[in-house]
Amino acid sequence: MFIYDAVLTERRILIMGSKEFTTDKLGEFVSACAQMVSPPLIGMQRKIWPYASLLFYDTISKEQGYIAGVTNPMCIQNANNYDVCCQVDSGKIKLPTKAMCEEMKAYEQSSYFKLD
Repeated sequence: MFIYDAVLTERRILIMGSKEFTTDKLGEFVSACAQMVSPPLIGMQRKIWPYASLLFYDTISKEQGYIAGVTNPMCIQNANNYDVCCQVDSGKIKLPTKAMCEEMKAYEQSSYFKLD
């Protein structure tokens, strides 16, 4: 739900993979995020970066909203460059700012069934 909300509100989404991930696999994760909204938002294709190197990431991190795939751990060190970081290896989502965490707490909900 965090990723879906971030795509709809045009946040800066970072898909972080390890060195073992190929650029093809990382690009699939980035494409899957963009395809969550159908039909795509206007201008979405210009904000998708299936693989961004460290030098290129510095330039796109200043944009309003993007979905970028990276493998270099230095990209997540500066928390001001992204709003949501999806770490593919561990399956965790990192929200760097306290305001973003407070905003996303609205999605925490109890289980749907008593058996869950």
